[in-house]
Amino acid sequence: MSGPIQDVTGLKNLWARGADGRLIHPSRCATGIDYLCPLPACGQRIRVRAADSTHQRPHLYHCDGGAHEGESWEHNMSKQIVAQRLRDWLAGVEPPPFIGRMCPKHEIVFDTFGGLEGASGVEIEAAMGTRRADVLLLRAGLPSVAFELCFSHAVDDEKAAELAAIDVTWLELDATQVLAGKPWVYLRGTAASVPCRLCLYDTAIARRRQEEVEAQQRASEAAVQAARCAAEKRDLEQQMLNAAHASQRQMNEIESRIALAQLRASKVEEDSQRRIDVAVAALSVAHLEPLCRFCGLPLPEGQSDSSHRIVFSQFHPHERDAFRAAHPNWRAA
Repeated sequence: MSGPIQDVTGLKNLWARGADGRLIHPSRCATGIDYLCPLPACGQRIRVRAADSTHQRPHLYHCDGGAHEGESWEHNMSKQIVAQRLRDWLAGVEPPPFIGRMCPKHEIVFDTFGGLEGASGVEIEAAMGTRRADVLLLRAGLPSVAFELCFSHAVDDEKAAELAAIDVTWLELDATQVLAGKPWVYLRGTAASVPCRLCLYDTAIARRRQEEVEAQQRASEAAVQAARCAAEKRDLEQQMLNAAHASQRQMNEIESRIALAQLRASKVEEDSQRRIDVAVAALSVAHLEPLCRFCGLPLPEGQSDSSHRIVFSQFHPHERDAFRAAHPNWRAA
């Protein structure tokens, strides 16, 4: 909670009361004229002293040297000033008082309060439930707007909650602004619903920065996810390549086995054909020789017994056995 804008502690008599009972600012007081101290408990004679080297502006002093506590005086004085200003407005003597809201963060005045319409009276220290308002503006005899004056102590949260529960608009005015004759500034209250434009700007900037941070975080997460996906893709491609290489190796190995099997089969086939050819030739001779001998015919030219034996010796044992079984009477010489 922000405190008053201007510290006037020590200015015991900032305002005076004229012979007609109205409050007068020192700048409108004439020198050499007696005025009354506006504090009800005092009422002594006071005069205005012109600005000098010590005081840069006119100020009031007690003629008899009287004095009173500064805080009580400022608080009471500010209540009387507010009440008189509202009464002058209701009487048509003065225009409506300017009441602006003070932003405690940026210390600027904004958002003019316009809830004074329809007012019918003003009371000081008026009772509202269990609380009393410093100044109460009435509408049709009922409480309408409560003014609390803040000089050194702000309205506590408990009182603020009770004022809000009564369903009466309340404003906490800066007493130093009131005492200085400046436009009224309220620091907080039920009317303080719209934030100042700088607060809105700060909120927008903070939200935008938060969105930028979140966008950067999302971009970083997306980049990490993209890198992870790219790595997974590379792994899959490598696995596919390894599988292709393995398959190629397997295919090459199978082809090599097939070629080797074909080569072996070819050799077996060639060997078998050779054996068949030799066996056929030998059997032909073997069949021819007994026939020639039986018939008493000469052997064909080039077919001697030795060549027969050589051919017969080339047969496989089981082939020889088969030949002997087919020609039991034949014996190799």
